[in-house]
Amino acid sequence: MPARNVVLSLTFCAAVLLVAGCGGGGGTSAAPPGITVLNSTPGPTATPAQTATPVPTATPTPPAPTPSPTPAIAALTVSTNTLSFTAAGVTMTFSASENGYAGAFTVTSAGTTACSGIATFTASGTGPSASFDVTSVAAGQCQLIVGDTLGQTVPVQVDVTTTGVTISAVRRKPH
Repeated sequence: MPARNVVLSLTFCAAVLLVAGCGGGGGTSAAPPGITVLNSTPGPTATPAQTATPVPTATPTPPAPTPSPTPAIAALTVSTNTLSFTAAGVTMTFSASENGYAGAFTVTSAGTTACSGIATFTASGTGPSASFDVTSVAAGQCQLIVGDTLGQTVPVQVDVTTTGVTISAVRRKPH
């Protein structure tokens, strides 16, 4: 008898499906007494609407500021590296220059090459170009150092020679 029970069970299931699935044109139909219909109109399962996933945009990074070029330090130069005097009391002029420089120039003389007693000089001027006067005092050699506030220095050699003329007071006898 088990085959008969299987056939009856299948028949009953088919009848329930037939009654529950056939609503007669879109209306609702009542299930036979004693049968509870859980979902009388199976339809497609709603698929959730796909929403666009926002793609993060790269935040633009501002470019790094370009540093201003540091002006190159121009070389400190002098118009001559040697002043040669042939007599005391003579004044000569030389100049110092440095392109783009607006600071002070200084002239010094010290140590074993000091100009004390040999020559006098003006000690300062302002860039980018300045003139300096040197006056010979007595025979000798010395060195002036021209400098700027950036630490650059240039030497200027000073040479003073004096030649004396001797006048003899001796009379010559005529021949």
